[in-house]
Amino acid sequence: MLSSLGKYLRTLRIQRNELLKDMAEKLTLAPAYLSSIENGKRTPTKKLIDTIIRVYEIDEKEKENIEEAYMLSVEEMHIDMKDANDEQRSLGVAFARKFNNLSEDQINKIKKALGEGDC
Repeated sequence: MLSSLGKYLRTLRIQRNELLKDMAEKLTLAPAYLSSIENGKRTPTKKLIDTIIRVYEIDEKEKENIEEAYMLSVEEMHIDMKDANDEQRSLGVAFARKFNNLSEDQINKIKKALGEGDC
């Protein structure tokens, strides 16, 4: 099953008239590894996403799209709290604690408050 990132990469390849082996070569990856990323069997590193952006000269709008596809494909996320104040830290901890038990209504309210989605 293709992941969001897999769909993005496959579309990018097709738009550039490249075979999987061509893209793998440009990114200095084994074709089997790239195929496993496209098929949602492996999750790439953020470093690989940055390499794709650089090698394919992805513009700002497309950069947002590939980063969104990457974020939808990962199983874990890290929140940088280096510069966060106590309120922000408290919110991050509360969100992480409750994340897996949020109802659809709660999710929609949070997305609306953040200005995300079609809510």
